[in-house]
Amino acid sequence: MVKTRYTGVFYRETLSKEKIFYIRGKLNGKSYKEKVGSSLEGVTAGYASKVRNEKHSISRLGEKSPMYKEERMTLNEGFDKYLVEIVGKGDTRNTKGRYANHIRSTLGNEYMDEINTDDIKKLVANMKKEVSFKTGRPYAPKTINDILNLISVIYNYNKITPNPTKEVKRDTTNDARERYLNEEEIALLLKTIDEHPKLRKRELVKLFTVLALTTGARLTSVLTITQGDILEDKIRIKDHKNNSTYYAALHPSVKALLPKGLKSTDYVVGTSPKQMNRTSINKMLQPRLNKLFNEGLDIEDAKRRVVIHTFRHTFGSLLAISGVGIYTIKKLMNHSDIKMTMRYAKLSPDVGFDAVKSLKI
Repeated sequence: MVKTRYTGVFYRETLSKEKIFYIRGKLNGKSYKEKVGSSLEGVTAGYASKVRNEKHSISRLGEKSPMYKEERMTLNEGFDKYLVEIVGKGDTRNTKGRYANHIRSTLGNEYMDEINTDDIKKLVANMKKEVSFKTGRPYAPKTINDILNLISVIYNYNKITPNPTKEVKRDTTNDARERYLNEEEIALLLKTIDEHPKLRKRELVKLFTVLALTTGARLTSVLTITQGDILEDKIRIKDHKNNSTYYAALHPSVKALLPKGLKSTDYVVGTSPKQMNRTSINKMLQPRLNKLFNEGLDIEDAKRRVVIHTFRHTFGSLLAISGVGIYTIKKLMNHSDIKMTMRYAKLSPDVGFDAVKSLKI
């Protein structure tokens, strides 16, 4: 057993370099030794020390102990409560992935009322030093901001104050997508989907693409459209980001592609009661986008790379180019703030110039 710098905290190391932490002490005249957990579970010497201190404090002071709080929870417990709330309402898979990859084994076992601003800053500093397995590069500012925002949401959901992320400054990001597809590129993409000999579920991929391009809905929103959401001339869209519902026009191209014989609860992209996974649609579609539009572009070039979210930007851009007013675009895209829609204003034609010239002055 190896002694740590914390009183009563020891560990033994396995052949695979995993550390198993134990605590020792004496309570009510009796010695004890308890296993706390392993480093693979996210347990650290500091966490083991907190477990020991809590055990001794409660033994001495009972309910008067500051450690005695029935509502006290670790960050892992807080996240698990939040996860129950968001299942089926948002991008649960990505949220679970972010938490598992960056938070669960670092701060997850810490009590939420003990995590402070310095702990959050240390997490950010470590992420800036690490290399993303996916890209082979340091994590982008947006990724780090997403982690900070997730921790903040967990605190807010569980109503635990103070929120340690509040005083941590987010890095400025410059990743607003500018790329959109023009009509010729859309035609090329659909032709490629039609003619690709090895593309699985070709009809569903095409339906997804046309739905995304003609409604401007986000990926998860398109995947959660059910047969019951298809109305006579419009589609009911669930906006999981804003937790709201809005309506989009039912385009003739979509009508021609809709599968037949579905129940009202069946998802139209997937043709079953089970929702298609966003990762599955991404794996089928993103390679086509890369080959057609992204060759030679840096993987971090968010402005110019074409991804599935580009379909939403294409929808707004083509509406603006055709002269649709900004407030109408805001409504059609279900933006919560007009500032989000103003990015399309620069694409609008100068429809007011002739009117100005005709003024009788």
